[in-house]
Amino acid sequence: MKKYDTDEMEIDLKELFFALKKKLWLIILVALLSAAGAGLYSKFVMVPQYTSTAMMYVLSKETTLTSLADLQIGSQLTNDYRVLVTSRPVLEQVLENLGISPDYMNYRQLRNKITIDNPTDTRIMNITVQDANPIDAKAYVDEIASTASTYIAEFLEMTPPKIVEEGEVSTIPFS
Repeated sequence: MKKYDTDEMEIDLKELFFALKKKLWLIILVALLSAAGAGLYSKFVMVPQYTSTAMMYVLSKETTLTSLADLQIGSQLTNDYRVLVTSRPVLEQVLENLGISPDYMNYRQLRNKITIDNPTDTRIMNITVQDANPIDAKAYVDEIASTASTYIAEFLEMTPPKIVEEGEVSTIPFS
């Protein structure tokens, strides 16, 4: 049977504190250099991102505003619309309408810029586009809303969703 060494090591906190106090200037210097490095990186390397949001109202010919069932149908339609808005045919048409070459951006890259949100218990669908250029973000979101509205009307053979609010050019970066 092997005997284990049970020597205990005692740590003197006062001694540790004084050792750190002697190197306090080094700790502060490293913290300041790290903060300056992070600031320079975010200023010169990171590209600010801007967002623009358009709103669409989801309502079919068959629904009215009189019951909870109608609201649920609207919510289900919103989920269908969410899929259709980011579908390949819609996004390829958006790129074509804006005159954007597939060499510059394809529909997958555009899809990665889009976020779709449905506020709880509403028939409103928010389409948000994030881009490094605020003017481009607005152009993309407006064209997506317009093209999606037309596509949804044709594809589902129903009244096109109404565009409640077009995007706006953001002056403040999102990130």
